[in-house]
Amino acid sequence: MNPPLAFALMCLAWGSTFVALKVAAASVPPVFLSGVRFVLAAALILAWFALRRTVLEVSGPDRLRLAGLSVFSIMLGYGLGFWSITYLSSGLAAVVNFSSVSLSILGFSLLLGRERVTPSKHWGIGLGVAGLMLLFAPSLGLEQTSQQALAVLVMALGSSVYGLSTVLLRPLAAKYPPLEITSSQMLPGGVMLLLAGWWIEPVSAQTLTHLLEPPVAFGLAYLVLAGSILGLTLYYYLLARWPATRVSSYTFVCPVIALVLGAVLLGERVTAMELVASLVLLGGAALALRP
Repeated sequence: MNPPLAFALMCLAWGSTFVALKVAAASVPPVFLSGVRFVLAAALILAWFALRRTVLEVSGPDRLRLAGLSVFSIMLGYGLGFWSITYLSSGLAAVVNFSSVSLSILGFSLLLGRERVTPSKHWGIGLGVAGLMLLFAPSLGLEQTSQQALAVLVMALGSSVYGLSTVLLRPLAAKYPPLEITSSQMLPGGVMLLLAGWWIEPVSAQTLTHLLEPPVAFGLAYLVLAGSILGLTLYYYLLARWPATRVSSYTFVCPVIALVLGAVLLGERVTAMELVASLVLLGGAALALRP
């Protein structure tokens, strides 16, 4: 597949999951929901391999390495973020999340000497972070309680370790097919999220029945197929072909897609400030995507 096309499809998949997540998380605790999402996605991929009688090519040591990295990419990256979002406005959570991912990938790439970051990428990431601040400016002026301040720090930590995992995963992404990387990451990470959600959230038998309700089931199915299987597979495909900082520019495109879909599907009003911020975000992505 053409990498620019893969990037566009990944952004569309991940940008559109905001609507599905909003619908599903209204009835199911978010960390537990995330665990169900990743375990189901991994099970579907493994079932596909079994039907095709395909033997996984990932070696034992690399499988352990991927399982260890899933602690950063799935367990902490998604788990801490989903815990934090329950205490923050959606705007503030989005700014902290997306900007932390972009800046941490840039910082760890430089620190570990994994790539040479060009001035255009510096400007692109800076412009993208500025666009995020503009896009969610109405949510940034809210007075934060001590609980919300802690949630901001936890969100930044989760996004930063996700950025670290992206940099560390790149050599493995170049070594194995994307679906094998995806399943090797999602299964252990999803199981850890399930256990964490069962421990820290109000999960009961009624929670399981909510998963079968049509709106939640549809939202979960979309999160599994588009957000996890398609999105993550394309993500690892791109990591094998592009520098991590270039791939990270998805953090500037996904909010624009989510904004448009929120207006079209949920009837949310788009302000002039949001339109300006969207143009700034897309400009930052264009700079960061330059070879």
